[in-house]
Amino acid sequence: MQKRQMPRVAPPHFRSLLTRSWGMHLKYHILIRYITIGIVRAPISTTGMQVSSRLLLVWGVVHLFPSLAKSAGYSSMLLAWSVTEVIRYSFFVLSLNGFQPKFVTWLRYNTFYVLYPLGISSECWMIWKAVGPAKAWRVEYAYLLQLILFIYIPGKFCIPALHGGVGIQLRLMKMQDRISCSRT
Repeated sequence: MQKRQMPRVAPPHFRSLLTRSWGMHLKYHILIRYITIGIVRAPISTTGMQVSSRLLLVWGVVHLFPSLAKSAGYSSMLLAWSVTEVIRYSFFVLSLNGFQPKFVTWLRYNTFYVLYPLGISSECWMIWKAVGPAKAWRVEYAYLLQLILFIYIPGKFCIPALHGGVGIQLRLMKMQDRISCSRT
């Protein structure tokens, strides 16, 4: 059986999306460098996992199998990613300027409980849906996606430190708020 060749160039409607995604990945590489030199306080391991999974989904799934971009899983994944990033960077910008509105702080630490499961479920669904087209292209790549999914699910769903870490951060911020209010 002859294997189909994947197109080297994305379809025209996809080119602008892919061009913009390069900017997203450049942002993540800069973020990782800032973390390693101490400008941004964030765990390098979770940031590395996030960057790796987004690279996989954008380039290893959607770029290779553009028909998956028409699915509800793709839309929900982008929604979760986008809302998370808008809230995260709004929080960072306001914090750098010494302004921390309680509503933005609440959003930063509570939307996680909705957006994280939505994003992870969508990502897993996208990888699972890519296995079929991957088999038609290269069986080895389909096996690789299955292996990634096998690792991905426990790595993303079963890390209590990630879920608990956000809750702990929120409780610490509330305690700091109470302490600073009692001193004034």
